[in-house]
Amino acid sequence: MDTILSISVFILFVWLSFLATVSFNKSIPIDVYRKQARKQFTDFRTHSSTPEFIFIGEEAEIIKSDESIINNKGVIESYSLTCYARNSHGEYFMFVSNHEARPYFKHISHANAKIILGKDYREPT
Repeated sequence: MDTILSISVFILFVWLSFLATVSFNKSIPIDVYRKQARKQFTDFRTHSSTPEFIFIGEEAEIIKSDESIINNKGVIESYSLTCYARNSHGEYFMFVSNHEARPYFKHISHANAKIILGKDYREPT
C-alpha cells in the first residue's frame, strides 16, 4: 500500500511539474502585447459635436508614452500602455490600453497637460 501511495505522489509531482513547464512556455512575448496596444490606440475613435474633442487614434500625435508591465518569473501577467496624445486641434488626451478590457480614455485640460508633459507641451495652434 505504501508503494502505491509513493508512486501516486511521484506521478502527481511529475504531472504538476509538467503543467508548470507548459504554462511557462506558453507565455506571450512582450512584442505581442505592444503590438496589440498600439493597434488598440490607432483603432480608437471618439465622436463629438465639437470638432476639438474628436479623437482619431491613427491621426493623433503621441507626445509621451509609458508601459506598465507586471511579470512573475518571466511570465507577463499584466501589460498596459499609457499614451498622452494630441489631436489635430491641439487638444490633449490620455489613452490607457488594457489587453483584457476596453481602454481607458480621457480628455486632459491644457493646465494638466502642461504638468504631465512638461517641456513637451505645446500650446494649441
